[in-house]
Amino acid sequence: MKDFVNRFSFVLSMFVCVVVYLCLAFKNPFVPNSLVSNLEPYPDTLWYSVPAWNFVNNNGFSMSVFGVEIKKMVPPAYSIYLIPFFAIFKDVRSFYFGNLLLGILSIILFGLIAKKIFKNNSLLILFLEFLLITNFYFYILPSLLMAENLTLFVTLCAVYILISKMSIKNTFFAGFVGILFWLIKFSNLTLGLSFLFLYTIKIVLENKTRSDKIKHISILVFFGILFFLYLKFSSLLAGRAGTGSIVAFSKKYFIDNFKYYINTFFGGKTSYSWYQQIFLNKYLGILSLIGFILGLWNKNTRKFTVSLFLIVFPLVIFMSFFYSPSSRYVFAVLPLLILLIGIFLDKLGSRISKKKFFVLVFLIAGVYLLSSQYSDKNEFLIVSLKKQIGLNFRHKEDPWNYLAIQSFNGYFKEKKENVYLATFLPPFYINYFMNENYKFLPIFLGQEFSDNYLKRVYKSDLIGEYKKLLEQNNELYFSNYYVNNSFDSWNMELEKIKTNFEVKKVSDGCLGSCNIYRINLKNKL
Repeated sequence: MKDFVNRFSFVLSMFVCVVVYLCLAFKNPFVPNSLVSNLEPYPDTLWYSVPAWNFVNNNGFSMSVFGVEIKKMVPPAYSIYLIPFFAIFKDVRSFYFGNLLLGILSIILFGLIAKKIFKNNSLLILFLEFLLITNFYFYILPSLLMAENLTLFVTLCAVYILISKMSIKNTFFAGFVGILFWLIKFSNLTLGLSFLFLYTIKIVLENKTRSDKIKHISILVFFGILFFLYLKFSSLLAGRAGTGSIVAFSKKYFIDNFKYYINTFFGGKTSYSWYQQIFLNKYLGILSLIGFILGLWNKNTRKFTVSLFLIVFPLVIFMSFFYSPSSRYVFAVLPLLILLIGIFLDKLGSRISKKKFFVLVFLIAGVYLLSSQYSDKNEFLIVSLKKQIGLNFRHKEDPWNYLAIQSFNGYFKEKKENVYLATFLPPFYINYFMNENYKFLPIFLGQEFSDNYLKRVYKSDLIGEYKKLLEQNNELYFSNYYVNNSFDSWNMELEKIKTNFEVKKVSDGCLGSCNIYRINLKNKL
């Protein structure tokens, strides 16, 4: 009877957590009242989505658009994961449902890990889940077409395998999960290495005979060989995008970036793309540190605590050498920090009565809800959560990139073969939503995908290209959209067009931010 009650309590708590998560995360991706349709941030989202979209549309698993293919720059796992969703919904925005599913699975897997570690302490498990699902980046992540969604789930899979019993089946899963880290993102290098190292130690310690150890290690070696064969024949590393004049990895970045990440774990100012919310509440960061110390002190949790440390710390060290620090690179370890909080509360709870433990958890939850998720303004978290639910179900955000293309489509209603629209929007993005009544042109060869696409397709003299098209009796237009999201040099490109051509505004859109202008040769109507 007690086992049934524990199972029922766990299932009920998971159900409640999923419902709360959906309230915070759910949006209708096909209705333009959220930022989902923008598919930002570029170019990352396009590197992940385009091969999957092309595969579904019978163009191969390729990074191609408008008949031109470029080399893929990111590993394929997340793109492959997206294929079924694109195939079912026939809309690139269905990535959101794939991410939402990963979020739900991550919640359940996190609960199973906590259940194994904290022995059916239902209140503690529910509280830890509460900390996870109310974290801003956890519930906002599904709306971003980013591989971090998959990395988070795979990280939790790795932790679950580490705390499970040794078996041939689990070793096969371990080998697959180890290389899957690297097939998702190159920045997951240390996550895969740390996990495979920890699982190798597990093999050595938990297998009594030499033959069993060799058998399990051989499985890991087999998956390692498969991964290196993939690297060799895919030439993926040879196609890595550079960072121009910036050195991507250097020891000169280490001190400042290491401080940044440590500060990130203790409620400091951080960033995740355009978001500025804190990564982890400073009080929770302190409790996580205390949990780490207590976990090392207690022999029952020492091995698990060391495992978490060997996953988190190498990742922080590795990314501290990277030129651009961001909480997105360490997001996958968020649940691990919350598990350390669980260790602290579990040790404390074992020394006090259940009633006092309930009061303690209730007080911590209260302090948490009355703290802020911002580093620069004091807005209670409970207010922020309420606003987020309202934003999802009652209010709207304008996906201006998508709305701009709809404005273009509305103007170019008639099917013509000789109409061109020059825009600052990335070619891979506009291809998702444009109709077939106009063709894409860039305004500036320095815009997104400049080196690996635009400069390959178009001549350096775009003004000359425009003149040639006009002389061949093509209709040529441009839009001012996206120029405000860019550098001053992009404004200069618009001035070049106005200087060299007769320009006439033919359509207003997006409150003046996505107007359409027709271009004609000077002295020619």
